[in-house]
Amino acid sequence: KFHERKRPIDAVRAAAAAGPNVMLLMAGDGPLADAARAEAARLGVRLAWKGFLNQSALPEAFAAADVVLVPSAWESWGLIVNEALASGLPCIVTAGVAAAPDLVDEGVSGWVVPVGDTTAMAAAIGSLRTRLDAGEGFRDACQRAAARCGFDVATEGLVCGARRVTTHAREVRRVV
Repeated sequence: KFHERKRPIDAVRAAAAAGPNVMLLMAGDGPLADAARAEAARLGVRLAWKGFLNQSALPEAFAAADVVLVPSAWESWGLIVNEALASGLPCIVTAGVAAAPDLVDEGVSGWVVPVGDTTAMAAAIGSLRTRLDAGEGFRDACQRAAARCGFDVATEGLVCGARRVTTHAREVRRVV
């Protein structure tokens, strides 16, 4: 969704700052869509515009990408990060994306940058491109990071928590 909170124009400015060899694929729609397109034209950013993509179309978009950039001011989680990493695609996210501490290992599965810092976003894009050009891959590390937040891990955590609560409750009853 192209809303102020998602900061899509930051993505355009970061792509411009990263240099002329960057192509930005933008997916979604919303009130800032026209402004994002206009800013891309103004800055000379090569832009592929996809509009809204449903979940089934994400693998095709991921296959065309080197990285997913999430420039949001805040995200309660940022499920796109899980999806991208599970596909083997690194992510550049802002510190406002709640998934960052759990999923983004700096320089391994992606980069975390300050909200609104398009220079840092461009630098992360540059780091990624340098490493890709040197033959480094991110796929395995990204998939390992995504696996840390999978259903199996979440289920294990819930079962562990339930056991601790029930064990604690039994101990309290014995003391009283």
